Amino acid sequence: WLKDNYKLSKVDWQLFNLDVRKLSQKIASRSISAIVTEPYLGPTKILKSEEEARKVIAELSELYFKSFGEFKKVLKPQAKIVIILPILKIKNKFFQLPILDEIKKYGFKTESFLPSFWPPDLVQTTVRGSIIYSRPDQYVLREIFVFSSKA
Repeated sequence: WLKDNYKLSKVDWQLFNLDVRKLSQKIASRSISAIVTEPYLGPTKILKSEEEARKVIAELSELYFKSFGEFKKVLKPQAKIVIILPILKIKNKFFQLPILDEIKKYGFKTESFLPSFWPPDLVQTTVRGSIIYSRPDQYVLREIFVFSSKA
């Protein structure tokens, strides 16, 4: 699609289907320029309680934290990650993954991904540096982040 629609002469990519926690076993160290992913966002069923939501958030936080450990191994310096983190909605209460400080320990920082000329009334960023996408009937919202790795 990229090659055809943007008339690129060379498009170099590979697709792997594997557990992200084993990424560095398949991909060479410091060989990737960017990762773009909508990973597993949790169960597809509607969660009925805050306790259930907290359990899912804890499980996903561990999975994503381990994922960033693998990303660190395979990404080149100053690489970018575009990733969606889930926000669970239970009875008009929202549960976000509390892992941004942990991700920073791996040497990643959040980046603004809207150009300075972008009209602020079209899309607004959150205090976490993300954009939230959802429809009124959704119970899993998508929090979109851009991270960069340090040199």
